Amino acid sequence: MSTPDLEAGTPKSGKPVDPHAAISGISWVCTAVTLAAYFLLMLTVAFAPDAITRPIVEGGVTSVALVAGVAALVILVGVSTYFTLTQNRREPHQ
Repeated sequence: MSTPDLEAGTPKSGKPVDPHAAISGISWVCTAVTLAAYFLLMLTVAFAPDAITRPIVEGGVTSVALVAGVAALVILVGVSTYFTLTQNRREPHQ
């Protein structure tokens, strides 16, 4: 069902809407979060290898690196999912 105020991408004001204008703000935030998560993981690997290779539990097998890598992956997938869902709600389907 079409809304009367958004016919053909033009709001009631009569000015055309740039569909890419709203994307830039959220894409910069998502990019910053993604880069921060990855950069933090890489800095830890580069400058604190002893801290990242020790086990989570004394005598355990699972290292901090595995948990940090999974956490970074979850963050990256979460940011991608959020961005995709947000953009799919904003842009009309062609």
